[in-house]
Amino acid sequence: MKKDLTKKWNVTYENNDEPEGQKPIQPPLDPKGKYVALTFDDGPHPKVTPRVLKTLKEYNAKATFFMLGVQVEYYPDMAKKGC
Repeated sequence: MKKDLTKKWNVTYENNDEPEGQKPIQPPLDPKGKYVALTFDDGPHPKVTPRVLKTLKEYNAKATFFMLGVQVEYYPDMAKKGC
């Protein structure tokens, strides 16, 4: 991932290309912890996508959106906004 995106998305990762001592490290996950990955395999759509984004923001949740090409063609501005 590009460094500017990792900062924007607050993502950390180990990258062997980073100079020693400057490698961002992701805190380890608890192997006994419970985790959920949210994915949306549709859209963008002007009625649904804003509602989903509002709910994610309300709960400080993150999700991955897999947008459909035809929907991106119909709603390019929404796709450019990051959904």
